[in-house]
Amino acid sequence: MSDLPNCPTCDSSYTYEDAGFFICPECAHEWQTRDDIAVLDELDIKDAHGNKWGLLTFAGCFCS
Repeated sequence: MSDLPNCPTCDSSYTYEDAGFFICPECAHEWQTRDDIAVLDELDIKDAHGNKWGLLTFAGCFCS
């Protein structure tokens, strides 16, 4: 039995991991692994105005 999480979109149990992402073969949803999210959360990223970027701000730039 695998300890990979089910897909958060369709709840499929057939997910797999590739290049730091979990991938669902049933609905093609991709999301970052827990380790990558923890690393991003620890980064101190600021924009040109000195405003700190949170994880949701950082992820929103690439997901929209």
